[in-house]
Amino acid sequence: MNLICSLKCTVCWAVLAALFFGGSFLFTFWGVQKIIRSQIISQTALIKDTDQWDRFLELPFPVSFVVRFFEPINIDGILYNNEKPILNESKPYIYKLYIKKENLRYDDDEEDSVNYNRNMIFEFDNSSETLDTDEITIINPVLLASLQLSNNIERLALAGCLEKLYKPDLKPEIFISVQVKKFLFDGLNFAYANDTDLGVACNFVRTKMISMTADLRNIEHIDEGDGKDYLRFTVFNYKTQNYAKYSPDGRFTINRGQTDINQLGQIIRWSSGTLSIDGTSLNIWGTRTSINNESCAAIKGTDSTIYKPQIEENENIYVYNTDICRYVITKFYKANYIT
Repeated sequence: MNLICSLKCTVCWAVLAALFFGGSFLFTFWGVQKIIRSQIISQTALIKDTDQWDRFLELPFPVSFVVRFFEPINIDGILYNNEKPILNESKPYIYKLYIKKENLRYDDDEEDSVNYNRNMIFEFDNSSETLDTDEITIINPVLLASLQLSNNIERLALAGCLEKLYKPDLKPEIFISVQVKKFLFDGLNFAYANDTDLGVACNFVRTKMISMTADLRNIEHIDEGDGKDYLRFTVFNYKTQNYAKYSPDGRFTINRGQTDINQLGQIIRWSSGTLSIDGTSLNIWGTRTSINNESCAAIKGTDSTIYKPQIEENENIYVYNTDICRYVITKFYKANYIT
């Protein structure tokens, strides 16, 4: 009898142990993973009043925005002796780029989305070796644009008015010297309406120039009222709130990752003026005879400020770049640190 009881106890303990270890195994490989995943979602999905939400609204640190120039050092040889340009790479001009999300709307729970505009603030890093008041020598971008956008007859009319139209910040020369901050952000002003020296013919050319540059990002028509209007050229002002036209950086609608954390940050729609057809593709790429039109025109990836968690090594990361109106592909690699 004692032997039977002993056997029963042994079997019971064995069953209990098996259940215990089985439950522990199941909890470890399923329950713990579920808990971890739940914690990741709660800490990385875009949920209001969380640290992740605050980081999304404004990056807690500035991004380093570096600009280098390639200046020609044999200008006379280029102009008069048909020499190939010899370029000298400048030292870096470093800006601190602060990115904020503004004009948010997050009222579509079914789509699990939030949409916004980006506000970019550039602050010159005074700790760098360079100054934004430095002068650089570059090819005249406005002259180049004028020649590219006009036909032969228009160029003849333009040629006689360049000296008058390019005042006060430009010259009708192929190469010009300008301050870095004016070239990049503050602007080079020209084609003033209240310049009495223009005359009827050059005023007509000026009106034509305003029309031709209406769709360019880098040239703005600034109207201060009372006939005080002019054109302004900058390289990067279109990325800031000081831009006079619509925002080429556009309006983003992205996934909040609450329903599917793997979709966190993925662009659902993007629109900017007339560039986007339906928010998912662009209308500026390809012709009837070209290939890969759909790939070139596709709007996909993130806005580069937010990504899904647990990215795998060698996984493709898609980023939509509003400057080139294309998505680019990068890969995630784990860094090997030597200690």
